Amino acid sequence: MKKNPSSQSGLFNPRAFVAFTLCCVGAMLAMVSFAAPKPRPAPLTFGHPIISGIGGVGFEQGLRVDPSNANRLYTSVPGSLSSDTSWIWHSLDGGKTFKWVVGATALEGKVTTCFGGGDTETGVDSAGHLYFADLTLANFSTSRSDDHGATFTCSNTGVPDAVVDRQWYAFDGDPTNGGSIYLTNDEFAHDPAMCGSPTNFGQNVLVMYRSPLPGGGAAAGIQFGPANQVSNPLGCDEGIMGNNEVSPVATTLGQPTGGGQFAVLPTPVKHVFVIHDDALL
Repeated sequence: MKKNPSSQSGLFNPRAFVAFTLCCVGAMLAMVSFAAPKPRPAPLTFGHPIISGIGGVGFEQGLRVDPSNANRLYTSVPGSLSSDTSWIWHSLDGGKTFKWVVGATALEGKVTTCFGGGDTETGVDSAGHLYFADLTLANFSTSRSDDHGATFTCSNTGVPDAVVDRQWYAFDGDPTNGGSIYLTNDEFAHDPAMCGSPTNFGQNVLVMYRSPLPGGGAAAGIQFGPANQVSNPLGCDEGIMGNNEVSPVATTLGQPTGGGQFAVLPTPVKHVFVIHDDALL
C-alpha cells in the first residue's frame, strides 16, 4: 500500500523535530539570560593637573590638539597690548609637560615679529600646520608655522578690516593644499545703535573670513578674504560671539525660509557654524 507523504512514520518526525528545535532555542535563551554581564568600562576621570603656562602670564587660555599627532598639544594666552607679547606653549607628550615653542624669544617668549598682546587664538590643520592670531585691536596679526612652532610667517594686517575682536579658528582639511581656514570675530562697535545700555560703544557685528584667497595657498592663514557679515549690522543681535565649527559631513541643507522650512541646496556642502549671544538678552 502506498504511504501517505504526510505520515509521521519513517526517519523524519515533524513533531519531534519541532520539539527538539524549541528545546534548543530555550536552552540558548537560558544561557544568554544567565551569562555573566559584560564588565562596564571604567568611568572617565581627569588626570593630575599640569601647569602649562610656565614662563608667562595671561588669561582666556586656549588648548588645541594636533590632528596629525595626538601627543602634540598647543596652548596660548595673551600678555597685554602694552607689552606687545603673547605666548605659545607646546606639549610633545600628550599634555604631561609644556614649554614654549621653539620659536619663542629667549627670556621673553614672543613668537613672531608682528604686533600682538591682545586675545590669542591657535589652531592646527589636518596636516599639522600651526596657526596663530594675535589681537592688536586695530587688526589681527596672523601667522602660520610649517615646522610645529620653530619658525613663523606673519602679517600685521591679517584681515581687510579694522577694530576687530574675539577671534576663533575653524578648519576644513589642510588650507595649504586645497582646504580652508575660517576666522570668525566681532567688528567692534561698527554701528552706532545703542544695544542694551546707553553707555555702550555701539553695536558689534559678527563676521567671518576665509583663507586662502583664490590661488593663494602659500599665504593660507596669513591673509584672509573679505568679511562676510553674519549678524545684522543695523540690529542688536550680536553681543560677544563664541567659537565656530565646520561640519565634517556635506549636506544640502540651506538657510531657513520660515515656518520651520529650509532651502535645499543644489549640491551638498560642508556648513560652518558659529554661536553668538544677543546684546539685548
